[in-house]
Amino acid sequence: MGLLKAGLRTANAIVTLGGSLELEHAKASFESTHASYKTTYDEVTLIKAKIDYRISELGDTLKTVKTKLDNIEQLLETTSTSFDKQSRPTMHALQSIELFNQQYSGVLSVGFGGIMGGSMALGAWALVSAIGTASTGTAIGTLSGVAATNATLAWFGGGALAAGGAGMSGGMLVLGGLVAAPIIYFAAKGAWTKARAFQDQEVLVEQEHEKLRALKPELEKQYNDVLTYTIQLNSHCHTWLAQMDNGLAILYPWGKFSIFYRDLLHIIGIKWKKLEHLAAIETMNQQTIQFLHFFQNENT
Repeated sequence: MGLLKAGLRTANAIVTLGGSLELEHAKASFESTHASYKTTYDEVTLIKAKIDYRISELGDTLKTVKTKLDNIEQLLETTSTSFDKQSRPTMHALQSIELFNQQYSGVLSVGFGGIMGGSMALGAWALVSAIGTASTGTAIGTLSGVAATNATLAWFGGGALAAGGAGMSGGMLVLGGLVAAPIIYFAAKGAWTKARAFQDQEVLVEQEHEKLRALKPELEKQYNDVLTYTIQLNSHCHTWLAQMDNGLAILYPWGKFSIFYRDLLHIIGIKWKKLEHLAAIETMNQQTIQFLHFFQNENT
């Protein structure tokens, strides 16, 4: 059987003027190049998946934060109108909350278009707003709309093109996904034609492989940065959430019944707020201001 196969291979080579042998070589070379590319692709994809997980985790935390912020905003708005001038605490947190809400809504509506959505968009915005600086030197947290989107994408791309980074296109590659180069078997007639087709595709695969090889170390560095800061930001968020729960426990020790009871007191004209309540509200106010600085690039 081996001799027969060798004979047919030789005959085929003669008939195709060496084209079949060239095709075998081109196909084997292509598959080797693609296998090497696929190894790097899998490694880069794994790193990207770990980045995505961390960013989405932060985004999920921010959704919880947003719900709590809405409650705190309502509390502070009520407080600002119900306290007399002597006992009214400073209400700077309301301004910070308003800015946060504007940025939060912008991310979900136009912030990242179709590149990513939901938790990923929120997490990326929070992360880069807290630690990122645009190529102009402007804190990304102070930007909005398209400017914030572009600056964020450039950060994920390793910086602006002018500064040697991959720019927005690199950010789209990291956040939007990677494209695998498929193994293609050609149906074109003629061994030499097929061989040249494999050779052409091998060049393209090698070009894509070179891009991934260049991307991998930057992606690894970015993952380490993302890991460091998402852990920090998640911890910061959970600390603030616990602080707010502690403050609310002082204000509403009986939960919803406390709200009902105090609404009743308000209706009959009896003030329920005591010194410890005023102190708790002012503490929550200051804690919220400090917390929101992280999303306005003022944490340093």
